[in-house]
Amino acid sequence: MRVDITSKPVAVPLAALWAAALAAGLVGIWLRLTTGHELANYTSSIPWGLWIAAYAYFMGLSAGLFLISASAHVFRIERLQPFIKLGLFAALVSLLAGLLTIWLDLGQMERFYTVYTRGSAGSMMAWLVWMYTVYGILLVAVSWFVVRADLAERASGEDLKGRLAGLLALGRKDTGEASRESDRRNARMLFMIGIPLAIATAGGSGA
Repeated sequence: MRVDITSKPVAVPLAALWAAALAAGLVGIWLRLTTGHELANYTSSIPWGLWIAAYAYFMGLSAGLFLISASAHVFRIERLQPFIKLGLFAALVSLLAGLLTIWLDLGQMERFYTVYTRGSAGSMMAWLVWMYTVYGILLVAVSWFVVRADLAERASGEDLKGRLAGLLALGRKDTGEASRESDRRNARMLFMIGIPLAIATAGGSGA
């Protein structure tokens, strides 16, 4: 049995639930910013809290989603083709969610940039942040090649969505088969680079 989540009897309760969850999350972030780690009540036997668990979950989820999308594209698995775009989007959202949760765990959140300016080459944590950065850039790049033709098609409209699509397409309006094949080749190359990178970032947390 399929449920239409856009129907009013279903959409209204879901929207209310989402709003309640958002409100609770905003309260939690406010408490984190105003009280620091005081409410976490860490001890010598419990040095990590929910942020670390959420971070590990989201990072593993991002890597897994990327690997499924990469497998579908590189090996041309027909059954998974419709999942590629959604998988890449979800992988990017999961990556951002993971980075947000680990950022909340930092003692001095405003100094996160020092891992780039003064990071040690002998630090596994520094390497992990650098890999996440490269992985994030690659994720955005491969996503662009996958949806570039779709954006070009929508850029023909004169409304706000059309102008936004044209902006995201970086001015490229060609939608012919030759340009689509070029996009597929570029995406395939980035996917192949990203597969070991995604595995490395997922395994880096354990290391």
